[in-house]
Amino acid sequence: MMAAWIICYCFALFLILNHYSTTAQPPDDYPTANLSTTWTNNFSSSIYFSGDIQILPILLSETFGTSFACGFYCNGACTSYKDTSYLFAVFTILTTELGDYMNISPPQVVWSVNRDYPVSYGAILNFTETRDLVLRDVDGSTVWTTNTSGKSVV
Repeated sequence: MMAAWIICYCFALFLILNHYSTTAQPPDDYPTANLSTTWTNNFSSSIYFSGDIQILPILLSETFGTSFACGFYCNGACTSYKDTSYLFAVFTILTTELGDYMNISPPQVVWSVNRDYPVSYGAILNFTETRDLVLRDVDGSTVWTTNTSGKSVV
């Protein structure tokens, strides 16, 4: 029970820090999470790194230096819709300037919700109207939830 509250607290802190660190920047560079938002794990916005690391960022601040992000993370051969190796994770990314280019170092996972139960391509993360964060695999089964629906932050 205590671990669930710690997880909820960490994710809430991540969302708050992401909001405050992004308010001085253009809104296009810093997406926010609104109630009833759904993200699908697909290849449309994936970022690939050497060593078969792939991320699909959901919230990512595009600044130079170390940034926190959250999204789907794969460390392996995630190149097809048949793969079941994705985690929903919070990770850090180091971004540096290389002349006219931006260099992004491979992400370092800080925390993941489903380390023992990775999800498939097409999995869905939903921030519900009742303020619950729910991760469902492609078959609709619930892999993880914050269980914060109707609960106060106090």
